[in-house]
Amino acid sequence: MRLHQNLSLQIFLWGGNFSFDEQGVFYQTATLYGYVKKDDVLMSYKVLMAVLNSRLCWWFMQNTGTVMSGGFYRYKPAYIKPFPMPSDMVLSKSSLEIENLVKAIEQKTKMTLLLWRIKSTSSSITSMA
Repeated sequence: MRLHQNLSLQIFLWGGNFSFDEQGVFYQTATLYGYVKKDDVLMSYKVLMAVLNSRLCWWFMQNTGTVMSGGFYRYKPAYIKPFPMPSDMVLSKSSLEIENLVKAIEQKTKMTLLLWRIKSTSSSITSMA
């Protein structure tokens, strides 16, 4: 089986929550989609992820999709396809800046998770004493 880089997404969401599967190792199920870009798409997965996780895409989904129980929306491919993606030419001018912002968000997220783990470990040690 050939593995592909892709953007992964759960089917029911509240807001954009695409993640980049760089190794193509996450299993796709009926409730988890993997989006593989076509060969002629020049923008990187990280730029694509930033656009699809944007407030504009979320606004689009809220105004064109159907709200589910609990305020969640279905992010099926048929619902995302009509979203007007910026062209490669438009994004090429700002793709480096967008990728740098994505990297900064990834680093901040990793740091937040690390701090959360440290806090949760220290809480369990304190409660055991």
